[in-house]
Amino acid sequence: MDGAQDLAGRITAALTGDGDLDAAIAAVHRLPGHGARRGEFAAELVEAVIRREPMTRPDRLRALDGLLVLADADSPRTARWRRWRAAGRAMALAFAAAEHRLPDADAALAEIDRLAADAADAPSMKPMFASARLSVEYARAAAEDDAAAMTRLAQRLRTIGESAVSAGAESAAEVSDVAAAMGEMMAAQRSGADVAESLRKIRAAAEALPPDHPMRATAENALAMSGMFINSPGELNPDVIADLASRSSFGPMDQPLVRATAAIAALADEVDPEKITRAIDEFRTAIAGVGEADAQRPFYLTGLALALFRLGEVTNSVAPMAEAETVLVDARRLAGGPRHPQWTMIAELLADVRSRLGLDSGRGGLDGMRAHVWQVLKQPDLAGASIAARDAAVDAVGIARRCLAAHDVAGALQALDAGRGLALFAATEAHDVGARLEDAGRHDLAARWRAAVASRDRTPPPDDLRREVLRVAYGEDHLLDPPSPAEISAALLRIDADALIYLVAGDAQLAGYAVIAAAGGGLSYMALPNLHATGAADLDAYLAAAAGRDLVESGGVSSRDLSPQVAGHALAGSLDALCDWAWRAAIGPIIERYLTRVPVPASRRPHRIVLVPMGELARIPWQAARRRDGAYAVQFIAISQVASARMLCRSAALAPVAPSPLGLVVGDPDTGSSGLDLPAARAEAYAIHRQFYLGARYVGRRPDGSVSPSGPAAVRQVRSWLTATSPAAGSTLHLACHALIQTDPGSATSYLLLAGGQRLTVDELVGLLGGAEDRAVGLVVLAACSTGLSVNGYDEAYSLGTAFLAAGVRSVLFTQWKIPDAATSVLMYMFHRYRMAGSRPVWDALRRAQLWMLDPQRQVPPDMPQQLRDQLDRTDPAAVVGWAGFVHGGQ
Repeated sequence: MDGAQDLAGRITAALTGDGDLDAAIAAVHRLPGHGARRGEFAAELVEAVIRREPMTRPDRLRALDGLLVLADADSPRTARWRRWRAAGRAMALAFAAAEHRLPDADAALAEIDRLAADAADAPSMKPMFASARLSVEYARAAAEDDAAAMTRLAQRLRTIGESAVSAGAESAAEVSDVAAAMGEMMAAQRSGADVAESLRKIRAAAEALPPDHPMRATAENALAMSGMFINSPGELNPDVIADLASRSSFGPMDQPLVRATAAIAALADEVDPEKITRAIDEFRTAIAGVGEADAQRPFYLTGLALALFRLGEVTNSVAPMAEAETVLVDARRLAGGPRHPQWTMIAELLADVRSRLGLDSGRGGLDGMRAHVWQVLKQPDLAGASIAARDAAVDAVGIARRCLAAHDVAGALQALDAGRGLALFAATEAHDVGARLEDAGRHDLAARWRAAVASRDRTPPPDDLRREVLRVAYGEDHLLDPPSPAEISAALLRIDADALIYLVAGDAQLAGYAVIAAAGGGLSYMALPNLHATGAADLDAYLAAAAGRDLVESGGVSSRDLSPQVAGHALAGSLDALCDWAWRAAIGPIIERYLTRVPVPASRRPHRIVLVPMGELARIPWQAARRRDGAYAVQFIAISQVASARMLCRSAALAPVAPSPLGLVVGDPDTGSSGLDLPAARAEAYAIHRQFYLGARYVGRRPDGSVSPSGPAAVRQVRSWLTATSPAAGSTLHLACHALIQTDPGSATSYLLLAGGQRLTVDELVGLLGGAEDRAVGLVVLAACSTGLSVNGYDEAYSLGTAFLAAGVRSVLFTQWKIPDAATSVLMYMFHRYRMAGSRPVWDALRRAQLWMLDPQRQVPPDMPQQLRDQLDRTDPAAVVGWAGFVHGGQ
């Protein structure tokens, strides 16, 4: 056995550059505990490992933890060691993250921040801590299956690479390119996008690195893993897997992942029992290679259960199913709750397995929906929330169908709502969560959060703060649940409506459904065989025409600026057939089979329903559903729409705001862009102001084109009104202007186009009203184009209209397409006349105005200005494209 002196000699030689560093690391562990400078040597070796290109030697990074333990036991008390200890620990955490050995990534990030503060007097080390943090964030995003976070991290890496090029550090830029491309690939995989371009970038970036560079090996590993899905899915070659798992560039924690990944690839659409059994064996091997506390274990267990479930299906055998249930119970125990990325998969698969076994599956699928809500809430922006919520609606419909098969209408209702409008819900919760923190006694955290969301530069709160806030505010999982049937019933009674009805489309094999919660507390559902979102020619034609119409504005022309014959020809033609389809598909059965059994309200008002149309059904003008005799739904019932039951309950809980002649009227502001004038909108807004809201402020242009003395309708004027607390500001906002929508992934938004071409975005609107807790706005009329069109997918229901509702406005009128200028002006005048002169509720005033447009015997009121009478003469008021585009939401 070597003596202490020989061991010390080896260490000294390595530290001076004459000896082997690996031998020195082994030697320091063999030194006696006292009197042999073990702590001092270990501290110096930590510095040596970090200085000598550690990324080329993963085994040396694994040695850091042991060296730090020795050094901490008898460490030198110097500022130098304090800095290097911080760097060593940060690097050890980063490498643990890369090897999936971190039990708590959030705690690791907090520790790295503390370590960086310990070394703040060494600016040269700052990039080291930034790199360590980035590594842990990457690992966290991968473990949480967070495609949005992956995308953000890849963008940050691209920025780092560009900065490195500017600084002349080409090698650093090449490493950043590889890491960014890998992040983009993982994000693409998780979002269901095409990964081909990402793979090309990885290959190109890797080839720019030296053959022995460790980052090149990492990239080649990623390409090989992806190849199992892309090149030969369904194939499970044990020799290929063994060769891949044995690569020296893979650490011991990577090998189980290789086997599990291969097994998942092999399961794709596989029906051969022998091949499924081989996949099961690979999962068992992967599980055997990790400990009970390993973060990947729930993932491997879920994969094993899926393979067992598949085997039970194809062999019609109970034994694999029974084992799958046991495995999933264990996976659920390890996952802990909805914050775990595998929670939804575990819960839904467990429900399926128990159903196949003839056991009570309970509401496992519903429990799994909580994870979708959690994933969306923790995203810092709309783009991230949209990616995180992409599967929520699909899962919700699947769970709802299973609930209905078991006649569990309450479960179906909650499932549908748990997957609906999550991005909108997250945006509004950002402002409401402060109250939850106060209730939890965390006044300090509430103050930090409110300061962050009120930031003038609209920068999202830091991820770490958001996560801490959500952990405290939603410590109890049930807080993520949608409202109960009793809560929905109470909300309907408060707004004087008869029922909330979810419309769920079917397909060629499955019927559609109406899932109904009544104001009296009853729950029911009905099959709607004709309610198909795909393959219905009338619906397809309408959606195509509506999409083409939505593109008009990208060319700098607004349909409010065109005649109905030009702007509405294709849309009007498709609407004619769609109205007949809408009656057959849903509204006719609802009126004839459901509402005929609902007692007529004591007030003698018409039956009023609130619709939550799922998916593309949200774009259908249900109020224009037409019976065979030509009568429209609006002539029998009143229809409002809402983003979700959550938003219905939120809106109904607010105190009503009485109408008054005070408010803000915006009339066709000069946007500075040629071809965007709206002369009819000016006449409409000015007439409404003069006749019904004389005490309101009028901004924008007057009918003669001159700018109002009160202002041009600049963004600051609308902002100021939205946040005003003086009663003199009033509670009604009428916007006769342009609204545009931008649907590009990553930058999706909708906005009002105001004076000088300034934009007021949907995100800012939510922030403005959400931060003005004392502001009570009774009505917002969005007499602009497509203000009800979602910016990020129909089920997200995140539009200008729903944003106003979510931010606390009591009632909103929004539009489903690019509305024709002349007809809109007349309709809006009549709406405000019924509301103010007739003292009708907002929903009823809109319905009466639409009925007036349909009435061939309509009487033009004597107070209608001549310019609007001229507009009436130039249009067909009864044309669906002119009156049916407006929808009511709210109270």
